[in-house]
Amino acid sequence: MFIKRRLLYSAKIILGMAGWMISPPIYADNLIMEGRNTQTVDEKKHTAYDGLPKNTRQTQEGYWVGSNPSLSEIRALHARNVKLIVTLTPVFDPDGSLKANLEALGMTHINIPFGGQFPRPTRFYQRMLAFEPHETYIHCEHGGDRTGAFLAYMLVMRHDWSVQRAFLSVLHPLDVSRLRNVLKRRGYATDQADIDAYLGIYSPEKNGGYGGLKVRSMDYIRLIHTTIDAMEQTKRIRIREAKLASSR
Repeated sequence: MFIKRRLLYSAKIILGMAGWMISPPIYADNLIMEGRNTQTVDEKKHTAYDGLPKNTRQTQEGYWVGSNPSLSEIRALHARNVKLIVTLTPVFDPDGSLKANLEALGMTHINIPFGGQFPRPTRFYQRMLAFEPHETYIHCEHGGDRTGAFLAYMLVMRHDWSVQRAFLSVLHPLDVSRLRNVLKRRGYATDQADIDAYLGIYSPEKNGGYGGLKVRSMDYIRLIHTTIDAMEQTKRIRIREAKLASSR
């Protein structure tokens, strides 16, 4: 009986750690269904922008980031000159209705589903450079962890932020000590001045919403490590290309 209880307890822990990765795919009906984001009174007070998805915020660089949008919310983004939607969760669109709606609005859609491992930059980076940041909406299911990691990547690679400041800006404010430990193991020292200036400035938690990139299990830590891997890989490619260009 004791062994059985221990096995059940261990299974719950494993499922709990992996649960954030097992988010449901975006179905076209859900994505464009009016009223999908029905909110309670408590949730409404977290809405930063009327008519836009929950947890929506805009960075100083121009990026719009947030949660899954409904059709009316896609139209609201389009009205704000958003031309590119980057979806970081699976999309199920068997009848092509999602594609048709986006095409009717003249919007481009990039789908890069991932969980605890950051995607290869070759899948998206050059395509995103065709759009200005203020024309871009980046989202996962809730607009916190994957959206935060993706935004951190763009801040480093497109806007020359330091790795430390980029992760601090999207971090849930309660996870700062854990992030410092992860970054230290990768050779990135985080000083108090950066924490004071950048902690959570692009997180939902500090922009009228809730959440942010967390560092609370091995899955989250793996996401941060693989995001750093992608940053470092892209930098190496840039250096190699610059050397080749200068030698011609």
